Amino acid sequence: MLIAAIALVTIILISLSLPNVQSNTETNLKEQLNFFTKGKAWLIIAITAIGFGGLFSWISYIAPMLTQISGFEAENVPYILSLAGLGMVVGNIFGGYLSDRFAPEKTILILLCLMAFDLIMVYFVAQYPITSLVMVL
Repeated sequence: MLIAAIALVTIILISLSLPNVQSNTETNLKEQLNFFTKGKAWLIIAITAIGFGGLFSWISYIAPMLTQISGFEAENVPYILSLAGLGMVVGNIFGGYLSDRFAPEKTILILLCLMAFDLIMVYFVAQYPITSLVMVL
């Protein structure tokens, strides 16, 4: 019941926050698929795949890192993961802000560099609980 209520609230909030954008009926599927014929498109896809591979690796090891290195109790891991989710929401908002102001390649480069910096810093600060939480965020 709680999950259904959360899903309903999520759907309502998304529908209220999305702009009303008219669809472009002048393009067809073939024109849209032409995107994949450009080298720049594949570069963006490759960089994104490699960058998010690092993120998903971190997610795979976050629970052992938090309990065995940072010293948190296992019961606190779900709450800390919520903090990571909050950071992802903020990151998506920040990414949208950047993509409105810069070219997609520049935006991806900036965000992947920030993510790489964060993942590297996790190595150096994981033994300190407070800084570990900051890096999770």
